[in-house]
Amino acid sequence: MGLSWKVAASKIPVLRQQMVGMVIDQVAQFDEMDVERLQKEPDMIRNTRKIRATIQNARAIQAIQTEYGSFSAYLWAFVDGQPQLLDSQMAGVSDKSAPISTQLTKELKKRQFKFVGPVVTHLFMLAGGLIQISDED
Repeated sequence: MGLSWKVAASKIPVLRQQMVGMVIDQVAQFDEMDVERLQKEPDMIRNTRKIRATIQNARAIQAIQTEYGSFSAYLWAFVDGQPQLLDSQMAGVSDKSAPISTQLTKELKKRQFKFVGPVVTHLFMLAGGLIQISDED
């Protein structure tokens, strides 16, 4: 079972402190000694798989930055540079998922991202303005 959003959000200050401000290029350089150090930190999320996933995801973002110039450019290319307005009455669209967020999840996994699922990806896309949900009839 995963962490609740409340517990995960409460870890943000510790993550920033222990993971050099969550600077992608620095986190991508972490090695096994860093994983061991983080596991020993009492206030950290100590799940080894999640720590390694964070490091792997930083490396995956670096690869995307090299290819697209930025992670933002990659994401916006995925929606053709425009926020996608999704009708909540359409099949498969809700406040927690949509076909486009499932597609992005699959693409991120192909690019070696870990611990990314359609619900988290959907919420990320909503927060970033990549998708918007219309609940009009």
